[in-house]
Amino acid sequence: MKEKTSDGQIIIVLTEHPVLGILLIPYIAERLSDNTLQLVEQAFHASAEAMNRMSEAERQAIDIASHYTEKYLMGVYSREKTVSRFLHKLSEDPERIKNNVRPFIEKKLQEMLALIREKKLALYQKQGGSKLLYAHHAYHVHPHDAEIRFIFQIDENIFRYQLQCYYKGEPFSLSEQKPVNVLTSMPTTLSLGMELYFFPNIESSRLLPFTKKEVISVTTSETEKYIDNILIPIARYHDIKTEGLNLIEKRRNCEAMLIIENTIYDKQLLQLSFRYGDQTFTPEDNNTGMKRIIYRNESGEIYCFRRNANAEKRAIQFLTNAGLQRISDVHFQLSPDIPERTLSEWISSHREILQQSFILSGRQLYLVYINI
Repeated sequence: MKEKTSDGQIIIVLTEHPVLGILLIPYIAERLSDNTLQLVEQAFHASAEAMNRMSEAERQAIDIASHYTEKYLMGVYSREKTVSRFLHKLSEDPERIKNNVRPFIEKKLQEMLALIREKKLALYQKQGGSKLLYAHHAYHVHPHDAEIRFIFQIDENIFRYQLQCYYKGEPFSLSEQKPVNVLTSMPTTLSLGMELYFFPNIESSRLLPFTKKEVISVTTSETEKYIDNILIPIARYHDIKTEGLNLIEKRRNCEAMLIIENTIYDKQLLQLSFRYGDQTFTPEDNNTGMKRIIYRNESGEIYCFRRNANAEKRAIQFLTNAGLQRISDVHFQLSPDIPERTLSEWISSHREILQQSFILSGRQLYLVYINI
């Protein structure tokens, strides 16, 4: 009989629930004398003494996973009194799982995966009917994001596109490692064999076809549909190469816009936005990883431009350096540490540089300027 050689440790186990789908469950495991791991129990059942011996990351993993236990989900999504009844009714409603339950679970899985990456928690694959885990059951969790590039080719007969994947500059294929599992669908986390890859800013539905084939092809009758539904959304966030399609890139100036906004408590705030030609964006839009803005004009031609991240950062930095506090992605208020007591006074003190670097938007702010 194999002997236990140490106290229990926390590991994360990838399991597939028959109704809820893939889950990441923290287990207490004990290492045996031959260096294999034996699962003892799910960590939700750990004693107070055992919890005290855990690291903060291990306790956090248990807390995250507690939000997608069967009992917790029953309390959120059902009035049923028993878990078995809840799961039975849920299994009869796949659309509810897809549209409500699974998205909730995946938000918590994203938290768990971030914790696994940051704190290097061990992740294993559980074999059905066995409590033993060997070295080859451990996933290799890649700490960095994968990079992707799409190549689109269009001619008079066909629309085709293919995917190139890279990790730290080295190419890899989605079709060479099996099985393929989707842990989260947006952003995508895939297990390819025993390798775990992270793909930011893309849905799993865009990647999964390439786990079975190298090139996707459709007839020209579907070209416009694929341009609108595939090419344009992908090109916003990822590098693309096109052959047979003219993607016109333009340069647009970044104009920082300010407007005074009155709250329901008669408190004044400054709202910041950025205008590029006829399109306006708020600062938080720049945190999404979007590489370019792509749109069609009235003639159907495809244009794109890139936001000026440095100019946007400079505008935000000026406002904070000049005595404003950023209280949301878009709103600023006076800092209590500056001499000005009202926004009008603050605008008067910084009139020259504001007129050089910002555009007034709204009658109230305009009147403040012209009356200075």
